[in-house]
Formats: sequence, structure tokens, C-alpha cells
Amino acid sequence: MKRVAIYFLCVFLVLAGSLGSIYLAGIHPSLGTRMAASAGHPSTWQIVQGIQSSSVLPTSIQSISTSDDSPAGVFWSPKSQELVFAQVSSWLRTAKPYTGTVPASNDVSDIVHHNIGPSALHITGPDGSETLIYPAWYICTVGQKVDARSLANYIHYQQDMVVLIEARTNYVYYFQSAPLYHWLKNGEWKTEFDQNPALMQLYRTNENGQTYGSQAGPSIHGNPQPDLIAAKGADGTSGYITYEDSMGPQPKTPEEAVEMQKEGKFNIREIPLYAADGKTVLGSFK
Repeated sequence: MKRVAIYFLCVFLVLAGSLGSIYLAGIHPSLGTRMAASAGHPSTWQIVQGIQSSSVLPTSIQSISTSDDSPAGVFWSPKSQELVFAQVSSWLRTAKPYTGTVPASNDVSDIVHHNIGPSALHITGPDGSETLIYPAWYICTVGQKVDARSLANYIHYQQDMVVLIEARTNYVYYFQSAPLYHWLKNGEWKTEFDQNPALMQLYRTNENGQTYGSQAGPSIHGNPQPDLIAAKGADGTSGYITYEDSMGPQPKTPEEAVEMQKEGKFNIREIPLYAADGKTVLGSFK
């Protein structure tokens, strides 16, 4: 299986409507999309216009929850969905456009496999559309030797900036809203929520100490993959694949990459599909 590379097309979006002008700072494919393994970012920004505010936040809600900033990413439910939605909507209506650049976040899935991201608000509309909102953050480890203990030193937040992801279109918006930013980042939201054990955590841990889960955690950009990633086998069986197996062999030099390409080591491979214990083999995955 080829390594998945996520490309961000940096664009500005002048957003008309009740939210005012909000800039779209990235369009990306679904996290499950397979793409050629190549890195890089566009050097130009494309202006897109004509998107209304109704496409950013649903006009009504089916459910609201918050995943916290603990290593597990525990979910909480609001004491009043209507009050929380009204409050968040009012903050978005006064949000200001962000006109700067957004630093790229370094991938740290080879260092940690649990939640390191901020608290995030999950909103589901009556049609099943999903919106994710969280404080803007990024990880910068360029030129540094980083381990799990020192990773916190390289996590940076962009003051008063909030990220909004519209799952249906995969649009990623960046805008400035100090009250919404602090409400999420500083845990002020917890006075309006209660923990909900019925909702699945972003990252669960098995008896062997491995984290496992879906791609819900990494949907918060910068969050690493769990040790065991939810997947469906060739025969439709549900299980998990290991992060290491999913990445496959990795070259250390450009010359080694060329040789591995010639030998077909980047071709789609068949890898084991495990149960949540990370040991029991249920089948195979391609």
C-alpha cells in the first residue's frame, strides 16, 4: 500500500453571508484517499467566491459533542445543545477573516500514537453533515531531535484563530474569533458539558498498551494516527491494521527511494488485518 500523502491547496475564500468574510485556507481530500507519495505545497493561492455561510455551519443540529485534549480524546455532551449551538453561532457571526499564512504541521505519527490535539467541537446536522471546530495549532519539529517527552515543546497555537472543517466538502476554514478560541483552548466549555461514556473515545487503548481507533482523531489536523487503524479487510471483515504496516518500507535517501521504486516495494501490498488486541489475525487488507 502506498503511503498516503495529504495535499493542501491553499486558497482564500471570501465568504458571503451572516458569518462575514471568512477565508478558506485549505482544501484537502478525504483522509482515506490514496494518493501518490509526493510532498510539497502550492506556491500560489487561488481565490474562490460565492460560498454562502449556510454551507459552513448547519442551520439546525442533530447532535453536538466535544472531544477533550486528553490522550484518549474523551467525548463530552452538552447540558443544552440549543444553548451551545446558539453561542457558537453568535461567535461565528462576528468572526473576522484570517489573512495571514498557516504554517504546515509536521507529521509525528512515528513519535506518538495518541491524542495531542486541542479540544474540538463536533456538530452534526439533521442531514448527517458534520462540522469540526477547534483552536488553530501546528507542530514544528524541523531540524530538532524530538521524542514523546519533548513533543509538547514543539506544539504551537495561533492566537485567537479557529479552524472549521466541513466534512461533506472537505473545506478547511481559518478565521479569528477570540471568544471561541479561548472557550475551546482553555476548557471553558467544560462548565456547559458532561462526560459521555456512551460516546467512543478518539483513541482507545488495548491490554497491550496500543492505541486503536478510526481516523476521527487524525481529522484534527496534526493529530497522529493510532497504533492500530480501523480498516475493512478484503472480505469485508472489520479490524485494524498497524501504523507500521500501513506505511510500508520507507527509504532513507533519494537513491534508496529510486531503487525501491524499481523493485516494486511501493506497490499496493497485502498486510495483516488484526483484532483490537493487535495480535489476533482476522484476515488481510490491501
